[in-house]
Amino acid sequence: AAENVLVEDPVVLVRMADGQFRRGDRAGTIKTIDRAVKLARERSDANQTVELSFRAASIQVQEKSFENAAERFAQIAGTYANHPKAPQAQFMVAYCLGQLYAAEATSERLEKYERALEQLLRSFGSDQSAVEGRWLLGSRRMNQRHWSDAIELWRDIPRGHGRFAAARQEQGRAYESWLVDLWTRSQPSEKVAVEAIQYLKQALATPRGATLAAPDVSIALRLARILLHPTVGRYDEAEEILEQILFGQAANETERGEARRLTVTALLGQDKFDAARRMLETEFVGVPQELFAVVQSLEDSAGRGPESRRRQLG
Repeated sequence: AAENVLVEDPVVLVRMADGQFRRGDRAGTIKTIDRAVKLARERSDANQTVELSFRAASIQVQEKSFENAAERFAQIAGTYANHPKAPQAQFMVAYCLGQLYAAEATSERLEKYERALEQLLRSFGSDQSAVEGRWLLGSRRMNQRHWSDAIELWRDIPRGHGRFAAARQEQGRAYESWLVDLWTRSQPSEKVAVEAIQYLKQALATPRGATLAAPDVSIALRLARILLHPTVGRYDEAEEILEQILFGQAANETERGEARRLTVTALLGQDKFDAARRMLETEFVGVPQELFAVVQSLEDSAGRGPESRRRQLG
C-alpha cells in the first residue's frame, strides 16, 4: 500500500496519488497528497504546498465533504495570502459553506457563509473571484431586505463581466422594492426616488426617441412605475419612456400589456383625458382582464380629473 512505502519525494508521492485517484481511492489519494504537502511545507516550497493542498481540497469538494474542504481552503487563503491562488481558495471557502447552508439552512451556517464572503471582499476585493462574491452577498442582502447594501455590492460588478447584466437588473429591482417598502410604510422616500431614477436612466442610456433593446424593456417599465407613483408624479417623462416600449419591437406581449396600462395612467396624470379615452377604446377592446387592471391602477390618478371625464373613461 502507498501509505506503507517510505517516500521523501513529493513528486513521487503525487504520482502515487494519481494512481490511487484513477483507481477510485479518494481517501487514499488525499492521505498521500497530505504526505506530499507535509514534505513541501518542510522544504518551504510555498507553490507546491498550495497546489497540493488545493488539489486535496478539490477532491473533497467532489466527494461533497464540504466542511473538511472549507477548512483546507481557509488554511490556504490564510497562510498563503499573497499566493495567486489565495483569492480562489477564499472563494471556495464561501462556496463550501454555502453548500452546507443549502443542505441545512441554520442561522449558524448562514452566518459562516456570509462571513466567508465578506472576508473574500475584504482580503481580495480587487481579484476577479471577488466579483462573484459581490453577486452572492448582494443576493443575500436582497433577500434580507437590506436594499442599500445589495445595491452597493452589485454596483461594483464591472461591465463586461458575466454577472453585469443580471446585476444591472437586480439593482433596479432593489431600488423599486426599497421604494415600495418606504411608500407602504409612509416613510420619506424622496432621496431614494431621486437616486433610483438617476440610476435607471443611466442604465437605459438610450437616445431620446430611440427604441429599446430587449434587456432594457424591464428596466424601462421599472423606471416608468416609479415615475408614475403619486409621490413622484413625473407623468410626462413616464409617457416618453413607455412610447419607446410601445413603438419598438423588443417587448414581449406581457411587457407591452403593462406598458399600455401604464400609458393610460401617464396620460391621466397629465390631464390628457381625451387621449386616455381614445387609447382605452382602441387598445383594450375585447380584453376585460386588462381593462380591470387599468381600473385598479387608476385609483390615484383618475381622482385628479373632473367627474364628467371620469364617467367618460368608465
